[in-house]
Amino acid sequence: MHVASRRFTHQLNLARRPDRQGNAGALLLGLAAVAAGMNQPHRAAKLSGAAQTSCETMAYPLPEIDRVEMERHVQIAREQLGEERFDALQGQGRALTLEQAIELALRNLN
Repeated sequence: MHVASRRFTHQLNLARRPDRQGNAGALLLGLAAVAAGMNQPHRAAKLSGAAQTSCETMAYPLPEIDRVEMERHVQIAREQLGEERFDALQGQGRALTLEQAIELALRNLN
């Protein structure tokens, strides 16, 4: 997980620049998958929601193979939290600004 985390983190830091924000949703979803794998289901749920909003806002559809693989990992968080709690947290993530989502993604990665 650490290698994936470092790669997503580096790219997400770059996504703070307005000209580099197009793939922020994919990066957030990647870190949601990492969070799920690190037993951080609350963070995974919020990042998943933030990723959805970012992809919609930036009109950046994730390649199907990437989306399916990342969502498979996020499913772990959904199962740990239950549908209702996961959906509530995911909704909180959808309400975050991109900068707030990036801050959440970069916190507590160890």
